Amino acid sequence: MALERVKARVGTGVKLLPAVIVLVVVGYAAAGYFLLILPRWRLIAPGGELDLQRVQELRNSELGYAALVGAAVGDHKALNPELKERVSAALPPEKDIPGIIASLAALAELHGMVLVNFDAVVDDKTALPTGEKVVAVTMNLTGADYPGFKAFLADIERSLRIFDVQSLVFSPKTASYSMTMSAYYLDAK
Repeated sequence: MALERVKARVGTGVKLLPAVIVLVVVGYAAAGYFLLILPRWRLIAPGGELDLQRVQELRNSELGYAALVGAAVGDHKALNPELKERVSAALPPEKDIPGIIASLAALAELHGMVLVNFDAVVDDKTALPTGEKVVAVTMNLTGADYPGFKAFLADIERSLRIFDVQSLVFSPKTASYSMTMSAYYLDAK
C-alpha cells in the first residue's frame, strides 16, 4: 500500500515532468530576453546610444569641428610673416642685450651723441602680469645740445623695440645725459 502510494506520486510527477520542463525553458527564455536581448535592443533602438542616425550626426559634428580646426591652423600658418617679424622686433623672445646696445648706440650717433656708459641688468625672477620680463638699462650719453637729445628721445619713442624711460638726468653745461629705462622681452622658456 505504501508502495502503491509512492508509485502513484511518482507517476503523477512523471506525468507533470514535460509541463515543468516547458515552464523552465520558457522561464529561461524570458530571463534571457529581459537580461540579455532587451538591454542591447534599447542601445540600437531609435534614440538609443548606438542608433545609427545619432552616430552619423555625431560623426558629422566632429567632422565639422575638425574642418574648423584645420581652417584655423591654415589661417595661423598664413599669418603675415612681416607682422610676425615686427612683433618679434618689438618684443623679442630673448633678452637681446647686444641688440639693445647696438640700437641705442646707433640712435645716439645719429643725433651727434656718444654712448659713454651702458649697463643692463636682467631680473629673471620678476615678470609683468602679461608675461613680459624686464631688462633694466642705465646709460650715460654726451655730446649733443638739448634739441639733439630731445630728437634722440623721440626716436627711442618711435623705435620698434619697446622702451620705457624711468628716469632722466641731464647737465646742460657739460652736455651729458644719464638715463634709466626698461626694455621688455618675452621669455620663450
